[in-house]
Amino acid sequence: MLKQYLYKEILNHINEIAEDDVYAISILVECNNCYKGFENFPSIVMLYNTEKDCDNAPECSEERWNIAEWDNSEEFFLADEDECVDGTEVLYQWFVSQEISEIREDESSMYDDDMNYIGKGPTGYYDLCCEIAGVVNQIQNEDIIRDKFKNIPILIVDYDYSWYIVDFVKIANTNGQAEKFFEYYKNDAKMYIQLII
Repeated sequence: MLKQYLYKEILNHINEIAEDDVYAISILVECNNCYKGFENFPSIVMLYNTEKDCDNAPECSEERWNIAEWDNSEEFFLADEDECVDGTEVLYQWFVSQEISEIREDESSMYDDDMNYIGKGPTGYYDLCCEIAGVVNQIQNEDIIRDKFKNIPILIVDYDYSWYIVDFVKIANTNGQAEKFFEYYKNDAKMYIQLII
């Protein structure tokens, strides 16, 4: 049910985008909410950015790829308790079906001996993002995005650009759509992560 919901809603929101200079779409998955007794319940928000909005920034720049810089991007809520969208209940039912009763991260396995973050987020987070990436991959392979915007990436991210987002972006974009993002991530985003840890 989650996959069907995500597929339908992502396509609906893609069809709502009127700009023709979109160069990237991002699906932001953050665990900040409380819902039906779950703490750290995820919200899922879809954003996009245009060449005009990033002022035609260099291809591998932070202005282009860091979603915190996407000030003018419209947000489409796929699951968020505050926005009361249907996806919140669908997501809740998915957690129940996965037999997840508590959404938390095991602090003992979050960092290696050098204090590099090696965790996979709160319980179920990594698996949820893999589900989203699989849906995005299906959409990408159906050429829906290419026909509307050219061969652009759909990124699955968090605000911290954690190490595992590379996994999700690779699953989602198997036809070279995200190469410039990977180049940015390899250089700028990883440096940013090292500064905040």
